[in-house]
Amino acid sequence: MLIFDEKSYAETLLVHGFKRMMSVRDLSILAKYLKHIGKNVKQIRKDLEDFCIKFNPSFNPIISDDIIDYALGACKKYKLRLPNSIMITQSELEIIKTIDDYKCSKVYFIMLATAKYFSQNRTSIKPKKSKLKEGYTEGFYINERFTGILKIAHVNISKKERYEMMNNLYLLGKIEATYTGAYKINGIESGSASGSAILIDDLNNLYRFYPVYCTNCGKLMEYKPKRRDMCDECYVIHRKNKVLENVKRFYENKKLVINQIN
Repeated sequence: MLIFDEKSYAETLLVHGFKRMMSVRDLSILAKYLKHIGKNVKQIRKDLEDFCIKFNPSFNPIISDDIIDYALGACKKYKLRLPNSIMITQSELEIIKTIDDYKCSKVYFIMLATAKYFSQNRTSIKPKKSKLKEGYTEGFYINERFTGILKIAHVNISKKERYEMMNNLYLLGKIEATYTGAYKINGIESGSASGSAILIDDLNNLYRFYPVYCTNCGKLMEYKPKRRDMCDECYVIHRKNKVLENVKRFYENKKLVINQIN
């Protein structure tokens, strides 16, 4: 599960406890949150142990010492990830539009936006070394299971369709897989790209920003209505034309019946 707002996540943990019992990630995010609010390492260790005692009755500080140390190490290396906005450019939208399949296009949009977000919102305290990991090249990456990406996109497909979609995105040159399970996302503009088209300011509801275009005029719509794929203006004209067609058909049928009677 990708977490875009670790501050809110940590505050939820403090109220409701672990998402998964004795999760290293939960404790690491808590450690970063405690450091974010100004606590020192000694206070953070004490608060993490108190948290574990509160939500895990069988917690043993000696047995779990390695987990606490790992969480403390995380807050020394990384800052708390806070919510931030990203821009999707017009050229990136044009690339998204080249994918004909609606679900496949939506999933690629989610992967593109997510990879762009994590690239622009790095949390490393020390500057990242220029040397890349084995199997990686310069670019934008997302480290998440494909099933997790589908969940963020609100796309429900079968296992067979999932593999077909992954293969399709690969053959189209939109994604590349690494041996570690991460995905390199192609088609993202580097640097300060111009021509911004969509501002994404709520990563927790990323799927709502998927660009939907009117099938009649091609205009970018703010949202996709449930039962139509046209913008409001085109739909009004479409409905008027349908009414005229129905009226015309009614009178033609009525005239045909009258002629048959006579």
